[in-house]
Amino acid sequence: MKTRMNLIFATVMLLAAGVMAQAQNSAKEPIYNDGERLEYIISYNASVWPRTDMGEVVFATKAENYNNVPTYKISADASTNNFFSFFYRLDDHFHTYVDQKTLRPLAHECEKKEGNWHFGSKIDFDWRTLTASTWWKNFKRTTDNTKTLSLSPQSMDPICYFYKIRSQDFSTWKDGDEQTIEIVLEDTVQQIKYRLLNREEVTIPKYKPIKALKFSCQLSRSISEDGKSRDNFYIWISDDPNKIPVLVEAPTKIGKIKARLNRMSGLKHENTNILK
Repeated sequence: MKTRMNLIFATVMLLAAGVMAQAQNSAKEPIYNDGERLEYIISYNASVWPRTDMGEVVFATKAENYNNVPTYKISADASTNNFFSFFYRLDDHFHTYVDQKTLRPLAHECEKKEGNWHFGSKIDFDWRTLTASTWWKNFKRTTDNTKTLSLSPQSMDPICYFYKIRSQDFSTWKDGDEQTIEIVLEDTVQQIKYRLLNREEVTIPKYKPIKALKFSCQLSRSISEDGKSRDNFYIWISDDPNKIPVLVEAPTKIGKIKARLNRMSGLKHENTNILK
């Protein structure tokens, strides 16, 4: 159960996080607002187990100073619902501070409580030296872990990428176009290859059919349960000015894990295209 739940919420925290950020161009005005809120429901589907909602992830944006620098504080909070908390309780919190001028992360913090496991980490970015100083700790142990990682201009933490991709222009992308991006984690920089599969309509509860861009995403060195390398997940992003990730799907050996958009508010652009 723990492995499965970790896969569920790791998938959503990567959500488009990294999923489609082209090679970084110069920063421009973000398309998200101070006060924007996106809520997702996590579910598991299998042939012998109809869609079962297991929890939620909420993304929220707030204008806030960090070390006297105007930033967007982006928070992502994941939790299991009351029913599944009886079997496996998950309560994860992520915070990233993004420079409002450059749209690059200055710091990333997280605290994870999953079952009996309690974990914390922090990443401080230094873009002058292209390095990141990382700290992480399993609170059941007395030792702290630290590391300095080398960055490239394309490096970001997962939560920052969730928002960075929404400022990208995919109008010139053709089916089959692909890019590789870099996600900074506690002790490594992980590459993700993403490929545009096609443009299509996708249907989720509460919304009318949504025109979306469908991408496949693969973590480097990712191996499935049967020992074969394959795409880790698929993501659909609304093909409109807001570029909202509306659905994520991660195949497993016996079913699919999904994250679907449930509520949204505080959007910068009016979004009548997907509302019923």
